Amino acid sequence: MTEQHESRGALSRRGFLIAAGGALAGVACGGTSLGEDGGADGGPLGSDGGSDGGPGEDAGTPDAGVGPSWLLPEGHYEGHFPLHVIYPRPDDETEAYARHRHAYPGVLYEIPIGVQFGKWPYRYELVEGPEGARVMHETLRWNGVDAFEVPEGYGVIAWDVAADAPAGPHSFRVRVYDQDHGRDGDSFVDVTWTTSVGTSQFVFLDPLGGDDATADGSIESPFRELAALQDSGRGGDKICYIRETAPLDPDESRFAGGYRPDPPRQLRFGSSDEPKAYVAFPGESVVFNNAGQSGFAQSASGSNRDVFFDGIVTAFAGQEARSSGNVRVIIHRHGAVRSTFWRMGCVRAFGGTRKDDNHGFIWYPRAGGNVDDATGHLYLYAADCWMDRMNVDAGVDASFDGVGANGPHLWSTYTTNRTLAERHRVSNSVVVNNGFVIVKGSARDAEIRACVTVEGNSGYYHVRALGSSSDGETARVALCYNRTGSDEGRVFMGQAGNNPPYQDIIAYRNSCAGPITGAGNAEAYSSAFNNVARSVADTVKTSEGNVTHGGELPFDAELNLVGDARAEHLGTKGAEVA
Repeated sequence: MTEQHESRGALSRRGFLIAAGGALAGVACGGTSLGEDGGADGGPLGSDGGSDGGPGEDAGTPDAGVGPSWLLPEGHYEGHFPLHVIYPRPDDETEAYARHRHAYPGVLYEIPIGVQFGKWPYRYELVEGPEGARVMHETLRWNGVDAFEVPEGYGVIAWDVAADAPAGPHSFRVRVYDQDHGRDGDSFVDVTWTTSVGTSQFVFLDPLGGDDATADGSIESPFRELAALQDSGRGGDKICYIRETAPLDPDESRFAGGYRPDPPRQLRFGSSDEPKAYVAFPGESVVFNNAGQSGFAQSASGSNRDVFFDGIVTAFAGQEARSSGNVRVIIHRHGAVRSTFWRMGCVRAFGGTRKDDNHGFIWYPRAGGNVDDATGHLYLYAADCWMDRMNVDAGVDASFDGVGANGPHLWSTYTTNRTLAERHRVSNSVVVNNGFVIVKGSARDAEIRACVTVEGNSGYYHVRALGSSSDGETARVALCYNRTGSDEGRVFMGQAGNNPPYQDIIAYRNSCAGPITGAGNAEAYSSAFNNVARSVADTVKTSEGNVTHGGELPFDAELNLVGDARAEHLGTKGAEVA
């Protein structure tokens, strides 16, 4: 690593900007590995995560400073579909260039584990891995009082790769247990892959210290401009590490700073001569200022397989960013197979004068195929992404007042099989239709879990599964443990009017300022279980165990239960885990 980079400000790997209170703030990862017994964060437990007395028993008391077992009491957890691994997939299903299959010597290696369904929350155990590898947080973290919290690094594999680490391949096996572990038999899935150590699969972009005149794309001689890297022919099917950029300076009307590609270029991916992964270098903050160009990233024609983005913030920095091309910030125009977006951020993204249809951050449009035979988008994973101040200013050229008819979306899919979106956060944004986090088109086996849309937002549709039949019949969709706040943030199953039939869209354990709603079609099978919401619509086919508040919110600002509602329902109703 160069002296210049060693002297830069030491931000944590989770040190990209996140929005809070209408401003931007740096957040560091406090994640540390657990003891070898893998108990709940806050105290050691038995070897299986339960106490020595057996799974589910407390290993201590909050008063003693030791949290209870990660295995919750009966009635405090639920699930409706079988566990399934979303990311990473096994070697025989992935391309050789996939991000998780390569580590750079001397550089921290981090990979999120994406598992859907089962009975969340999980425990993640590293069963096999190279020396120095660990799970940053195996379980949820006890808050010291009465509930569990999702810590930074939950379910993340980290490996301090030695500078002289052997090339490998190095085998990883992560065992993910759900709440049925140890109760009736066992309940887990194994996530397996191998990783090689070397330099040949990487290319480097350094917007502050690179020199395009002499660059070869190595860590010692990085490119300075994205255009130079893309035109060099050195980035094909590689992992592009992006070094620290100038910081983004927030202002209520305009933004300055960050890296502004000159000449304007998007982070292209998809074809064989373009990188397949764009990753912020560990410990460094990467912000793209996309003023004056259309969009931030877009797939090219060709194979969109094993695409990976991590830790990059995109900001649209002024009224000149008006072209209709940036209505969608990241676009998978062609069928995506095994696509992952992790720890990505988007702030103040302006659309063009249209700005009236599905504008947003991460967008998988209808690209052919059918969910009946899994020929559309397949194995999509997005985690820990955020969106702030999205679409709140119409701009001087807009032909409408305020926002458009649909969106904005933090994450939106169409024609997908095996999809997981978890732990996203939306703040200070206006949604008009569709939803902040939405499975829009036909979908099979999709889950939206533990997303938070409580701070400064307005509009109704926060978390949604549309129940489309445009490309096959929707089936097995779970919307769970989400918190939808603002004026009337709701979880919505289906669409208004004559919704097509769908199978098993289930909303459970959500905390909502607004209602839980479902489509009116008699063959659109929606269910709502153990939510806390304003109301549950009569159009929801099955409704059990829900608590309705009628607009007298039993929550604090983060949609944690308070008062009598907390005493009566904590851990059994709504999104909190206890």
